Parts: sequence; structure tokens; C-alpha cells
Amino acid sequence: MKIKNSNNFNWIILGGGAVVQEFYIPAFKILNLLEKVSIVEPSQKEHEKLLNTDVKVVQEDFESFLNNYTPNKDRPTLVIIALPNFLHFKAMQMCIEKGLDVLCEKPLTLDKESSLKLYQQAKDKNVIVAAAMVRRKLASLKALQFIVENNIIGSVKEIKVTDGGNFAWVADSYDFYNGKNGGVLADMGIHYLDMLYSLFGDLEPIEYQEDWKGRAEANCIYSLKTKKNIPVTLKLSRTHKLENRLEIIGENGKAWIEKADFEKAFFQNKKEVSVRTLRNEEPFLASNLLTHTFEAAFVEQIYDFAQTVAAKKEGSKEINYVDANQASKTVALVEWAYKKRNNSTSFIKKETSKYLITGGTGFIGTALINHLAKEGHQITAPVRKYRNCASISRWENVEMPRLNLLDYEAVKEATKGKDYIFHLAVATDGNNAYEVNVNGTKNLIKAATENGVKGIVITSTMNVYGFPASPATNDIIDETWNDKKVVPAGQNYGATKAVMQKWALNWAKKHPELHLSIVNPTCVYGVDGKTYTTLPYILRDANRFAWINNGQGIANYVYIDNLLEAMLLALHTPKAHGENYIINDGYTTWKEFLTPILLDKAQNIPSLTKNELEKGSFNKSESLIVTAKSLLGSYEVMEIINRNPSLKSLKKVALTLTPNVKQKVYEHRENTANFETIMKPSEAPFNPPNWLNNLFADTVTKFSSKKAEEQLNWTPKVDFQKGMELTTKWLKEKVFLDVE
Repeated sequence: MKIKNSNNFNWIILGGGAVVQEFYIPAFKILNLLEKVSIVEPSQKEHEKLLNTDVKVVQEDFESFLNNYTPNKDRPTLVIIALPNFLHFKAMQMCIEKGLDVLCEKPLTLDKESSLKLYQQAKDKNVIVAAAMVRRKLASLKALQFIVENNIIGSVKEIKVTDGGNFAWVADSYDFYNGKNGGVLADMGIHYLDMLYSLFGDLEPIEYQEDWKGRAEANCIYSLKTKKNIPVTLKLSRTHKLENRLEIIGENGKAWIEKADFEKAFFQNKKEVSVRTLRNEEPFLASNLLTHTFEAAFVEQIYDFAQTVAAKKEGSKEINYVDANQASKTVALVEWAYKKRNNSTSFIKKETSKYLITGGTGFIGTALINHLAKEGHQITAPVRKYRNCASISRWENVEMPRLNLLDYEAVKEATKGKDYIFHLAVATDGNNAYEVNVNGTKNLIKAATENGVKGIVITSTMNVYGFPASPATNDIIDETWNDKKVVPAGQNYGATKAVMQKWALNWAKKHPELHLSIVNPTCVYGVDGKTYTTLPYILRDANRFAWINNGQGIANYVYIDNLLEAMLLALHTPKAHGENYIINDGYTTWKEFLTPILLDKAQNIPSLTKNELEKGSFNKSESLIVTAKSLLGSYEVMEIINRNPSLKSLKKVALTLTPNVKQKVYEHRENTANFETIMKPSEAPFNPPNWLNNLFADTVTKFSSKKAEEQLNWTPKVDFQKGMELTTKWLKEKVFLDVE
């Protein structure tokens, strides 16, 4: 497909990050315009990625490039700005001065005054400055607009927007967590505010809440109203799964669009049980694609922008784009919300320390960082990748540098000036488990000793002891089993942790100058929990959960807050040096433990023996491929699979099936969210995966925390009843915003 007069245009893209690589380059390819595109990108890493495409790449910062750029009057150049948000204003001003028409990624700017200034400057220079509000191009939004404008659900009474999931953007870039770019509101919220503006006109802000602590908010709730006083609620989360829909409630029914369904809108009359769909039959003129995809919307956006510029050059003044004046309407709403912040972040007043915390993006690490950051401590939470840092990125006193634990010099540099270290980082894959779990830990301990760090606590696992007890012996496992011949559980993960633990305790005996202690938690559950909190419900909801031997195996459990207290006691108790501690609140049966967590799904769960589950004799045996495909639609499940050593084989199959998990999830959702699946609940055949044996086994082993009680003076302050009360309340209410 060709754009009218396309040979007369060259294209420059300022910035070559994820949105360019994932969407703009494929869109230009569909339009047969790749040879007309030049990308300006200063990062060596991104530059190398872009060299594998068919576009020209200039490794230079945008200011230097534009300062030296001379427009070609015979072949006009159109500019797309895909830079970090805080650079948009400067880049657009420079383009306007050069007389270049600009399509800028959202948000246009981060304040209304700047947007209006750009609007006037563009008008004076007779150039186009357009905001790339790509979701306006979606067929689903056009269908929803038809429903509203034709009064299909009656007069509108309420509008609700929810967008949330475990944030894992394809780009491995810190820019997403740089406070200068804004957080989830400036990122996803601006899209929804623009969609609502296109449907209902101006919006008035009422109240805003967020979890911002000095950097980039991960979660927020925004209350607004339309010109007709229709209440609007916007709930956004980078850490928790929400419904992911824009819903309009009318006096006669409701209509909505799903985030991952780009083709159609849904509506339901109050008097009807069934759900109807409405598809926008207008094809994507430029792409001529058979299916409506997010990529196709980018194609349409580029097409419309080029046609508008071409029409302008022929004397037309028609506005077929979101200009800076329109963009200022939604930018003002973001600005209003951010100005409501209390810029004096309230920390608990106490003496602060400098911490290094590895593995800070996991369940335990995130909880620990939130606890210490709230007290005002300076925290360095090194990461291997930036894709899953949303949960800790909100804190101004948390730094997130890259760190490879296998690079000793880098580790030594990272530990300089630190008072304390919590080491939670692990590798669960067999290929690198030994390198990371053993050699990476050795590097950290040696560097900490060399740099005079006061203390380090290493998180190990109960798996180092295996599950050696039997009904005949009724043994209670404690730390004395360090000296017994046991077979660690969890395959390479447990085995390498056992090797690491033995080495670390021996090191501690020879190096009293570094306080070193190890904790061995059992099954950790609680608010924001994963494997032993949300996963059972997700599996049961998909008809993929079963009791093993009627759930009579022993569950050893510890509530997250109790574990954190034990870790801090191990760090600051002198006699804890050179010791390891099993941290376990208690034990019960899996049935007693999981029933509250399963909420409304706890009834009529089938029971299988371990052999039946392994052989699949209850039904058709489920292969790993089938399991992986069925679970790809849940980011949360994929995150749990990624972190859990018992599920490493499933992870490998899932990643083999889909190197780009995010896109496959979109495709999976789009293909399955049809009329039939919306009308009635999915009734998937009962087919639990055999790896349930690894997580909720029928073992009888019981673990004792008597040593921690005696030496650390630790007792679980949150008992089982209270822990389950807090956990189930969180699960039921889907609480995602911490505004304390």
C-alpha cells in the first residue's frame, strides 16, 4: 500500500526504542516506505538492534542532529518523535524552527502551557504538530463511539476505566521508570483520557490518588466528570491485574471495549442476558489488513499524518489529527494530578542506612524494599533487566543500576559504601543455576568482606533439606539436618542453594568481620503474593487445579511480614553470625491452607493421587505445550513460571512457543475474545498439569523454627488466621493502590 505522493516525503524518527522497533518499523514496512526512513538514536545498544532492520540509522543525539540538519525543499521531511517524554518539548521546538511537520508520541508534553506554546509556534510557522494518539484509530473505539452517539444504551450515567497488569514492556530501558517522564498516568492514562475526550469532550478533575514516592507512580485512581456531570473513574496499575476495559454504563444497559480486542465493542441491554458485539466495518484504508491489530493502527496513523501534510501543501486547512491544542486538554489533566502530590515524601524519622538488595523485583524483595524505603533508607536494588521494576520504581530513595553478579569487579563497585546487603537474587534454570546461585553469591560475599560491609543476609530455601520425613519417623526438620545426608528438592535450584549455603557458612567462620546469616523460608504467602497466593486461584479458575491425595500433604507456610521481621533480626542479632535459620510460621494440610485462598472456587475440587496426576490417567494427559499455550494469556502466571524453579521446563516450552510473549498474549486474547466466549463462561476440560506435584505435593515433612525463636527472639506476629484474613481481603477486593 502506498501513501499518496509518498515519494515526495522523507521520514526522520527521533529515538529508536521499543515503540519504534515494535510498531513503527513494521508499519513503514507495510507501507513500503522503509527506504525513506532514517532513525536517530544515540544509544549504542539500541543502535546495534536497529542495524538489523532495513532503515538508515544515525547514532547521534537529537539536538546535535537537528542543529546540523538542513531541510530539503524538493523532498519535504516528516518527523516522528519517539524520545523520552521530558525531551518532547525541546525536540518539537527545534523541528518547528526548521519548518518540519511533526508527529510526536504521547504525551505531547507534561504541562498545558508547553502544549499551547507549541500550538502557537506551529501555527506561526505553518507546520503541523500532531500528537500520536494511536488508540483513536482502533476500530473498537469507533464502534463504541457509534453505540454512544446512537443512544443504544440510553443516556450515559457512569464511565469506568481499568487498565492493569504486571508491567513488562518489551523495551529493557530505565526511561520507563524515570520520574521526569511521569509514571503510569502519563503512559497509559493519557491514552484513556484522550479516548474519553474524543467521546465526551472536556473532562474536569475531581480527585487523584497514587502510590508515587518521589519517582514514577505504578498505580493510581483518578476521579473526573464530563461536561454533563457524568462521573468517570480511571484505575491504572503496573503491578496488579485489573479488568482492562473502558466501560460506559447507560440507563438501558452498558457498553465496553477490551484493551486487547482492537476490532469490536461489546454491549448488553439491562433486560438481556446475552452480550452483543458491534464491529466497525470501515477498513483500515492504508493497511488493507484482514484483522484489526495494534500494528495496523500505527499504519493508519502514519498514513493519515502523511495525507494531512500533503493536503496542507495543496492549500487545505482541514484538521484530521490531534493537534497541540487538543492534546493540551488531556495534558492538563495529567498536570493537575501530578500537582496534587505531596512533594515532601513522608519517611519515618530514624537513623538511615545504605542497603544493597539483590532480587528486589520478586515478591519478597519488593516487600522488603517497600518496608525499608518507607523508613527512609537509601537502597540500591541492582537488576539484570528493567522490564519488571514497576513495583519498586516509585521510590526516590531506590536506585536500580544494572549488575551482573558474575562480574566480580562490577559487584565490588556495587558494594562500596553499603552498610548492609540482602541477597535474594536466584537463578532457577538448570543452565545457569550454579553460576548465579553459587558463584554469584561468592562474588557478593567476597566483595562485601573486602569493602567493609557490616552485614549480609542471604535468602536460601527449605528445599536444601528436601522432604526427608516419613509418617513412620514423624521427624521435625530443623537446622541440625545441615550435617545429614539429604537430597535437596527443586532439582538444580535446591542443589545449588545447598552448595551455596554450605560455602557461605564456612566463609563466615573464617571472616567474623562480615556479619553473615542465612534464612530458609518455607512457602511464603500474603498480600501481593504469587506462587502460594494468586496461582492456585488462577489454576482453579481455568479448571486446572486438583487436590493431591485430597490435599492431605503438609504445607509449611510463612506470612510475608513475619519473614521480613526474621530477615531483619538475622541481620542485626550478633549471635546470628555464621548461622542459618528455618523461618516457618507453622504447618497444616494443603487443603486447610489453600481453601481460603481459593475463595469462591474452593468447592467440588477433584482429588487425584500423585501417580494419577503424573500419568494423566484421570483424563487425556496434558503435554507441556498444551499447558504453556493455555497459560500464556496471563502475565501473572508467566511471571510465576519465570521465578519458580519447579516450573522451569514449562517456562522453556512457553518461551519456545513465543519469543515475544506480549504479542502472543495479544493474539491469544484477540482470537478467543469472540461472541461465544463472552456470552458464557469458559468450560475448559479438567486437565491439571502434572507440575502441581512439585508445588502442592503430598509430602509429610514438617519444619521447625525453634532455633530462630531462641536465638533471634523471633515469633510470627501475624498468625495463620490473621494472615489469611489479610490475604483473602486483598484477593477479594483486588486492592492495588498503596497510598500510605
